[in-house]
Amino acid sequence: MRRYPFVVALLFLCVAVGCAPSFENAGLSSDPARTMPRDRPDDADLLGLISQGTHVVIDINMASLRKSAWTAEAVTSGSPEERSAKRTGLGYDDALDVDRIVYGVTTLDGSRPTLAVAQGRFERNNVEDAFRLRWSATQTENRRGISLVVAGDDHALAFITPRTFASGTRADVRAVVERAFGLGAGIDRDPGLGPLARACLGSGAEPPPAVFALLAIDDSMRSRSVGTLQLPPGLNHLGIRLDLGKRLSVAALGFMSDGQAADALARELGAFARTRRASLVATAVGLSPLLNHATSVADGSRIRWSSFADDTERAELRQALAAAIKQVAGP
Repeated sequence: MRRYPFVVALLFLCVAVGCAPSFENAGLSSDPARTMPRDRPDDADLLGLISQGTHVVIDINMASLRKSAWTAEAVTSGSPEERSAKRTGLGYDDALDVDRIVYGVTTLDGSRPTLAVAQGRFERNNVEDAFRLRWSATQTENRRGISLVVAGDDHALAFITPRTFASGTRADVRAVVERAFGLGAGIDRDPGLGPLARACLGSGAEPPPAVFALLAIDDSMRSRSVGTLQLPPGLNHLGIRLDLGKRLSVAALGFMSDGQAADALARELGAFARTRRASLVATAVGLSPLLNHATSVADGSRIRWSSFADDTERAELRQALAAAIKQVAGP
């Protein structure tokens, strides 16, 4: 299963230290033409290519990470030898050639590969040749005029357009193709993650987040987080976004089981953020500036956390950001 420690780190920060969000706009605008069946694939909305029922969605704007003073050094670092190895192994440089990548996790037990939908500048033959080197006995199949390179049921690759490809299980890649033609139910139709995404992303007029994650927190996720992360009772869905401008802003929105659970968690987070333990935890992971500006507010059955760091605090966060980028941007 694809690693997503950066999201876990943000989740830990929101839940254990008390940082969180301010989502001002409640609606997410959508183009009706993209929700109707069509005769050619559309890759303009990468999130829209992820199917309903996905447990974890992580959307990484690599173009933003490369440009931001907060993260550019970490993203673009690496020796020529490392760059060459990536191009050989993947068929592209994941740090320099990818502008945006969305991961979708449908099972949490590692039983099937994570879906990845990447957009950027690719040489299709190089990417497909690298896929064939990784997986033996590949075959080619056609889905709505799009060619899939497959290795059994567990591994498949398909270019949706010249700038966008999907990789993952055969079933997941087929589903992306269907979604590109406006068929099937997308993540916007998911009863939990759909409303959460709309609330987190707002009207769409503001710049998109550098990193955006949606998590459906069910019994399976709770059991797998034991010993690593204590998930609050009553937290059913969580959205996290990281925005990079002159300030670094972290925002999170949690859908709770009821207002009482939201109020209790807001009070608990506020109290914990003022403790010495919270200060020690934040300092240990290099995120103490975010603790200093953290807020937590209950809003009905929702809980909102937010925090930020200004450019004078960038040096304090550099190591934590570099470690997070190294984990999340790896192949």
